[in-house]
Amino acid sequence: MYDVFYKENRLYIAVNEVGLEIVINPSLLIKISSYKTPGYAWGVGISGNYVYVADGDAGLRIIDVSNLQNLYEIGYYDIPGSARNIAVANDYIYVADEWTGLRSIEFYKVEIKKFQILFLII
Repeated sequence: MYDVFYKENRLYIAVNEVGLEIVINPSLLIKISSYKTPGYAWGVGISGNYVYVADGDAGLRIIDVSNLQNLYEIGYYDIPGSARNIAVANDYIYVADEWTGLRSIEFYKVEIKKFQILFLII
């Protein structure tokens, strides 16, 4: 386990090769959901219904957690090095890249009828 983010009585945990785990009731540590990421989860951040995972060589992974029974990846960004940590502020995701330093990525999502379009701007 490398990183933990607390929000609304839930812990969002970056668990190495396991990926993302979500735990409720932090005093009892009851796991309610998980998502296997393709890399090695080092860092985790959250904004709204999205969890951002610094997934090592697999880059930045964006997971929709609006339905805890059905977590799914809505997008990713392949950074040049290895994503080690995440910070999220407003519409920006800051990724600590082991090889190239800090990367700032703007994120916004547009919904058009039934389709969703994901934009990542560096």
